[in-house]
Amino acid sequence: GVEVKIVDANEQGIGEIAVKGLIVMKGYYKNSDLTKKAVKDGWLYTKDLGYIDEEGYLYIKGRKDDVIILPSGKNIYPEEIEQHYNKSNLIKEICVIGKKENNHERLYAIVVPDKDEIKRLGISDLNGAIKKEIEEYSASLPSYKRLFSFSINEENSLPKTSTLKFKKFEIKKNINKTRAQNQEKIQGKMDNKDFIINVLKKVSGKKDVDMDSHLELDLHLDSLAISEILSNIEEKFDVKIEYDFNIRLNR
Repeated sequence: GVEVKIVDANEQGIGEIAVKGLIVMKGYYKNSDLTKKAVKDGWLYTKDLGYIDEEGYLYIKGRKDDVIILPSGKNIYPEEIEQHYNKSNLIKEICVIGKKENNHERLYAIVVPDKDEIKRLGISDLNGAIKKEIEEYSASLPSYKRLFSFSINEENSLPKTSTLKFKKFEIKKNINKTRAQNQEKIQGKMDNKDFIINVLKKVSGKKDVDMDSHLELDLHLDSLAISEILSNIEEKFDVKIEYDFNIRLNR
């Protein structure tokens, strides 16, 4: 007693699945805006993508919000890619998302390794083993469906919904948060490096200075000049530096 139709189908006949019948809800509780978007003329727009074949069978490809559009214009359905790579015994879970690379979406995966299998095989290079596994499984896929990059998550499981679907919004949010934190660390290190180099240039009067410059052999600094440098660094970073002037130090 349920009617099904495909809305806004593409060239492959894939579009959003809409259903109509007694199973369809009347709407979201006290949320008319969401109801108007989801239910139209009695049809529930499921946000699932799929197609109906010549025999009337319905095939579900994935979620509308999760589709990755590549620079070539091809649509990638993450669930299909996840199922393929998940055949590997070394991979417990794999979540595929789109990652911006040079303003283009690329296929990126977060991999949860199967720790028991890794331990059983005595694998020490986890990253290398997963990379090799991905390369092997990529060989049987068209080039545009292959993973572009991946990272390893050593937690036991990725965030999921009650229906065991990946919470991709949350996963992407965590990735962006980690990326921002890493950028801050990198920027902080660069700022620290620039400060130290500027102090060395100022005190030594030399232009050709880097972090490998020897205070005495390269910059020809005496104990008084070195003390001035140490004082600047200690004040900037609120640290105490122990320096033995009887020992040549290259830092």
